[in-house]
Amino acid sequence: MNKNILSLLSVLVFAFCTGQSNNVKEKKTEQEKYLENAIYQISSRDKGMIAAIETARKTFYKFENALKSGNPNFKNFGLKKAFKSDQGDEFLWISPVLYSKELNKYAGTVNSPPVYTKEVKHDEVVEIEKNEISDWIYFDNGILQGGYTIRILRDRMTKEERKEFDEKSGYKFE
Repeated sequence: MNKNILSLLSVLVFAFCTGQSNNVKEKKTEQEKYLENAIYQISSRDKGMIAAIETARKTFYKFENALKSGNPNFKNFGLKKAFKSDQGDEFLWISPVLYSKELNKYAGTVNSPPVYTKEVKHDEVVEIEKNEISDWIYFDNGILQGGYTIRILRDRMTKEERKEFDEKSGYKFE
């Protein structure tokens, strides 16, 4: 079936991954507003996106090692997971992320309002199993690590769009 994958690349959500307590609700910055509105519709047959997801899964050990390291330079950990909708899969970023060794699962908070899926709500805590992960992200001294689905979309932007994205998102790429 050729359903569109709704990649709510909540490229977005990582503006929310500041490591602050979820109890502290501050006014959204322009960066957060920009990222929250970033929605991309991607075909489920998109070879670049499929490859990005495969790369994220193959390199997931890097995320796990960083998360468990306790390194203070590593911040804003997040995972991307697909949720079913009538429009196809909607991919949402989940963070902050915690790991349960006993359950061998990750858990985190849906950081952006879902557009199509009814499976979850904004700020809902969800569990994530390794086989459900479609991407991962964290920042090492402010430099984006992982984020393969973000990178593929950024690579497809024009030079001007990429410049605007970098400025408004605040992301730094190697």
